[in-house]
Amino acid sequence: MKEAVAWLLAISFLVTPPVVHAQWTGNSSVIGRAYPGKLPAGGERRELTFEATVRRVWSWGDGGRFLTISPRIRLDPGNHGRSQLDGSDLLLELIWANTELAVGVATLNWSLAESVPLVDVVNQQDFGEDRPSPERLGQPMIHTRRFWTGGAVELLLLPLFRKRQFEGRGGALWSLMRVEKEFTRPAEPRSTLIDDWALRLTQTVGTIDLGLAYLDGTNRQPTYSHEVPVGQTSGVLVPMYNQMRQASVDAQWTLDAWIIKVEGLRRVTDSETFHALVAGVEYAFANYLSVFFEYAYDERGAQATTSFENDAFVGARLLTQEWTVTGRTFIDTRSANVIASATVSRRLGSFAAIDFKGRVFSGHAEDEPGFANRRDGYGALQLRYFF
Repeated sequence: MKEAVAWLLAISFLVTPPVVHAQWTGNSSVIGRAYPGKLPAGGERRELTFEATVRRVWSWGDGGRFLTISPRIRLDPGNHGRSQLDGSDLLLELIWANTELAVGVATLNWSLAESVPLVDVVNQQDFGEDRPSPERLGQPMIHTRRFWTGGAVELLLLPLFRKRQFEGRGGALWSLMRVEKEFTRPAEPRSTLIDDWALRLTQTVGTIDLGLAYLDGTNRQPTYSHEVPVGQTSGVLVPMYNQMRQASVDAQWTLDAWIIKVEGLRRVTDSETFHALVAGVEYAFANYLSVFFEYAYDERGAQATTSFENDAFVGARLLTQEWTVTGRTFIDTRSANVIASATVSRRLGSFAAIDFKGRVFSGHAEDEPGFANRRDGYGALQLRYFF
């Protein structure tokens, strides 16, 4: 990552005249969490986390060239496994006519779903953050896009595969067996410098937005093997990243206050082939209240590496000038297990906000991935400052 930063800065100075426009934005926050669930050895868990994101965009050449730098830092004094410095965007963009070329580190969002971002497979997930909706890690890429009326085609070359970020020992989200990322089994090596590539086509037809995508490369979602490290008596889970080929489709149909969403994929890996689907509706009351209902299906059932293989999702979001209230609930239709979360946010003037967050897990059986998180319900208070 450091080498990528140095090369990008060097290229930017070689190809740029004096900067015409530059703008700083960012935010910082302090988050305190308390977990009512007891640890197996007894005792309570509490966290105090400091986070900050800074973003600066330079533009020049009649607005056709941009350099974006957006580092993000997270400090957790009680769990160094969660502390990290990462760049969600470190990107040089060149735009001319109806073509765009971007080189660097970026995050892309292809998913339309509120529940499970099924077709978001470019960026790795940061499980040091909040589940079931973790942050995404920046992905090194060469990204070119060609536009036309109502649509675009884009090609992505994705070097430098990134492993999933876990919390480390003593983390807020823990399992019966620790995930030992230091013993990660790498994906089968390839013979080319660019390991992964993706192609995406989008088109708007009337009030319908369509997307088709294909990715050939390393699966961002690991499988796990149970191993006992040398010199230790307890087992750990070792992540393994297989090669995959995935074709996906996403569609969104807007009908006045209704929005209908569908995402589906077919994934072929070294060990399995399966289909998955997310479908649902959203309804907006005026401009401030939206409600959602979605269903997530994975044909692997109980063998899936995700908790959302046969789940219903209901949620709501209330937006005013000063308040944002969000509620989200996943219900396993097979076992009636529940994951529920809520966030209440209050603006404090133009430069600050306070958030109250909570999450509960209920009823997970031992044979389900979510069983490992049964003690991870929490309450949290977050103070944010914007600049």
